Amino acid sequence: MNEWMEPAIKSLLLIAALYCAASYIFALDRLMASDGKSGKNLTGMGIRTCTHPLRTGLGHFFGELAAPVEQQRIRARVGSVILVTIALLAFAAIPFGAPIPGISPNSSIAASVAPGIRVGLLFVLAMSGLCVCGSVIASSEVRETTHVANRIAKFVPLGLSTVGVVLLSGSMNLERIVASQSEWGIWWVMLQPLGFAAFLPSVLESAARLRSPFHDVDDSPEARTDSIHTIPAGVVSFTDILHMIVLAYLLVILFFGGWKSCVPAASSGTSVATWTGALIGFVALQLKVAAVIVALMWLYRKHLEAGPSRFLRLAHKMAIPFGLLNIVVTGFAFPFFDRSALVAKAAVAWGVLLIAGMVFNLLSRRQGNHS
Repeated sequence: MNEWMEPAIKSLLLIAALYCAASYIFALDRLMASDGKSGKNLTGMGIRTCTHPLRTGLGHFFGELAAPVEQQRIRARVGSVILVTIALLAFAAIPFGAPIPGISPNSSIAASVAPGIRVGLLFVLAMSGLCVCGSVIASSEVRETTHVANRIAKFVPLGLSTVGVVLLSGSMNLERIVASQSEWGIWWVMLQPLGFAAFLPSVLESAARLRSPFHDVDDSPEARTDSIHTIPAGVVSFTDILHMIVLAYLLVILFFGGWKSCVPAASSGTSVATWTGALIGFVALQLKVAAVIVALMWLYRKHLEAGPSRFLRLAHKMAIPFGLLNIVVTGFAFPFFDRSALVAKAAVAWGVLLIAGMVFNLLSRRQGNHS
């Protein structure tokens, strides 16, 4: 019974936690969107109690799924189910902290639904990419299928940005990637600034795509593209926020040490799981992810108010060259240094990033002048 009971309990807890997180992120998105623009206050937004976002999101999301539809729009219902299912599957390989003590002595319970996946990073990226399959099924116009193709294309630079981390960690297992940063005593963002810069546009694109069901109107072309004759807006909003949360977890796990610090001593000592270590690691990881999500939403809302298409173009023009350059630096330049020469490796990586950024800025300005 334990073979299916443990994953079932973990899955239910994960779905409940993700729903709560999505509801409050939707509310935060509404708060940021209305600040200084629409003139509405908190009462106007409807956030009167702490449970209001949960109740509103529940009625909006599940109400649209249960609403009667025409026979010819049955594919929209199928697309909605596929979207939500695959979006949730992407979280199966995400480790949410250190293992917790089990019932029997010297046993532990992994803090993930499907622990030990050797290609966990590839699994998460694959599920995130397949998430747009529901949109493909429900698409009925050429512009919608073209928009879906553009969303799929962003996973090319996203995958390239993670190759350097895999080379340094020697594994695609997410738990191993976290442990390797603790063993080296440094977060990979210090040795992989090019990979981080290549990863960032895709995360910003997911933040720019966030549309709250609390919004009265959304006049962006992307919002209209996703909503016309296709999947209900509440389902699209829910899967968009799930996608952003997945990328935020990957960003923290790949570049910011996950639930561990960058101190080498943190990985030493006994390997027996303890409640104290598991709780500290869980809280640390959630705080990092929350900080990333809030920073991305604030950055987009306050300074980079452009459609998701802008970040898609940035991902192709900047992230692909940066990702390829990062592979060259990690695979060919780093082996000339000793493993302990972390400062020299970081100096080389950041120097290459500075030069690449200057060249990219110069080429962008020339292209702008010619156009």
